[in-house]
Amino acid sequence: MWYTPMSRSFALFRLLPMVLAAIRLDAQPVVQSAASPVLTIGGKQFRDLNRNGVLDPYEDRRLAFAARARDLVGRMTGAAG
Repeated sequence: MWYTPMSRSFALFRLLPMVLAAIRLDAQPVVQSAASPVLTIGGKQFRDLNRNGVLDPYEDRRLAFAARARDLVGRMTGAAG
């Protein structure tokens, strides 16, 4: 069978709804941690990486990656985040 870039794109496009149906973006992952305590906030679990009992921005997976990285870099360099 002859495949063209267009036919492959169309095949992937047809699979997209099935893939999206299989992914639940709001699903709570199982959080297990032997090294850090687990915080439960709003029914969701998060690892308390610095063990301060507070959900810091870099620990909150609901935030955008850039916001989490900015907060963590600020903590590492001592700069205001």
